[in-house]
Amino acid sequence: AGSGNDFACNTLGLPRRPEAAIEHAFDGKPRAVDAGQANERYFANSFSVGLDADIAAGARQLKKIPFMTGMRLYYSSTVRQLLFGYRQCPWLCFSLEPADPEAPSAETFQRYVLLAVTNGPTYGSGFRINPEADASDGLLDLCTIRYAPFGRALRLLPVVKRGQHAHLPEVHFYRIQRLIIESRLPLNAQMDGEVFHGQRFEVTVLPQALLVRY
Repeated sequence: AGSGNDFACNTLGLPRRPEAAIEHAFDGKPRAVDAGQANERYFANSFSVGLDADIAAGARQLKKIPFMTGMRLYYSSTVRQLLFGYRQCPWLCFSLEPADPEAPSAETFQRYVLLAVTNGPTYGSGFRINPEADASDGLLDLCTIRYAPFGRALRLLPVVKRGQHAHLPEVHFYRIQRLIIESRLPLNAQMDGEVFHGQRFEVTVLPQALLVRY
């Protein structure tokens, strides 16, 4: 019953037909999968800050329009945010565990399009932001995309949606147990499509925390 159903359909592989999904609920094998925590909140599939969190905030407003659901909802919000909010991309710094020598200094603020932590490969109704993510490996996957000029960002959007962005110079991937993000200014954050606000976020993996039939 979600707007995108990424955790159910793309992470767990549940069918989109309700009657088929119900069969899994009754007859599926219980399996343990990871979850995440950001500050005092919990998420099953995704946490992020930056452009995509602003897109999630915009999607909440667009839900009021009839038939605005799923990919139509998120794509419409994405286009609107790119056109009218892209130049407000935030200045962020982050540190992660386990440490990665390719990660920037934890004290260095840089401008980012987004920092997206996911348990599964997709969010936002099919955007393959972390295409190699595995919800049962005891780790969360982080994708960082540094700020790029607006014209280039428009060209990158379909590449990111298909999960073909690993080669881009603005993009880095990490597998993490813990992540701390700080922002120069308070900003939107989203967890599984729900929006809240903050300036400092501590994100940790909760290995095998959910028992799910699928």
